[in-house]
Amino acid sequence: MTRRARLWIDIPLVFVGAAAMVLITWSRVSNGYATAERPSPALIVERYLAALEVGEAEAAAELDPTLETDSLYSDTDRESFLADEVLSGAIERISETSVEVVATTETEAKTIAQFALDGTVYRVPLNLEWNDELDEWELQHSLANYFDVFATDEGTSPFAVTSLDFTLAGVRPNALSEQSERNGLGYTAYPAVYKLDVEIDAESLIDAGSTPTMRDFVVVPFTDHDYDPHV
Repeated sequence: MTRRARLWIDIPLVFVGAAAMVLITWSRVSNGYATAERPSPALIVERYLAALEVGEAEAAAELDPTLETDSLYSDTDRESFLADEVLSGAIERISETSVEVVATTETEAKTIAQFALDGTVYRVPLNLEWNDELDEWELQHSLANYFDVFATDEGTSPFAVTSLDFTLAGVRPNALSEQSERNGLGYTAYPAVYKLDVEIDAESLIDAGSTPTMRDFVVVPFTDHDYDPHV
C-alpha cells in the first residue's frame, strides 16, 4: 500500500480546516471595580482586547508580561508572529467583546473577557495583579496561543520537518534560535483568522498529489488557565 505524506498543524485547543477562521475581539466594560485610588481592572483588559481587535499586536504584547514569564511560551518563537504586520493582515479578528469583573481585592482581580470567534462566544478568564511600580493593574494571563507546523508520514509516528517553509498572513518566521532548534518548531500568535501558506519540496512527498495548499488557519485564544472566581 502506498503511504501518503500529510501536513499536520498542531495547535492546542484549535481546529484547523479548509474553512477555519481565527478571531480576536474588543471589550465593553461591565461590573467594573474602581476606587478613588485605583481604576477598574476592566480598563486594562479593555485596552488589551482593543489592541487585538484593530491588529496592534505589539501594543497588546506590551500589556502581556506573561509572554516573557510563562513557561508555556518560553520554548516558542515569540517574535515572528506577535507583530502588527501579522495581526493586521489577518483575515478576521475578534469582535463583540465585553469585560466582566468577577472579584477583586486591593492587589488581585478576576475578570472574564467575552468575545465572538467564528460564530462561537468565548468567555475567557483573565486574572490581574496590582503593580505598585507601574501604578496600574497587570495581566497575569495571555490570550496568545502556540502552534507547530510539521509533516508526518501516514502510518508512522509524527516526525518534525525542520526545513518546512510556510508563511502566516504573508509573513515568514524568523530564523529559529538555538533554543527553538532543540525544542522543535514552535510559534506564538494572537487569536485571529490567518492565511497559512505551506510549501513542501515535492521530493519529500511520497504522493506529490498530497501537497498542501494555501488555507485559512485558526488560532484560538488560550483558555486552559487554572481559574478560581474568588480572591
